[in-house]
Amino acid sequence: MARYEELYDRSGLPSEAYEGRITGQIAQLCRVYGMECGAPEVARSQPRASQLALV
Repeated sequence: MARYEELYDRSGLPSEAYEGRITGQIAQLCRVYGMECGAPEVARSQPRASQLALV
């Protein structure tokens, strides 16, 4: 429990220091592997193209 209490506050959310460390690690991995890092894209409400008929 001590490690959990060290990383998370009473609300169950990570401390700002821990969250910042994890965010930094993710950003570094994104750079290393050439990935975009940031907020996820908004889901499309419409498909890119209409579905083709099978008949």
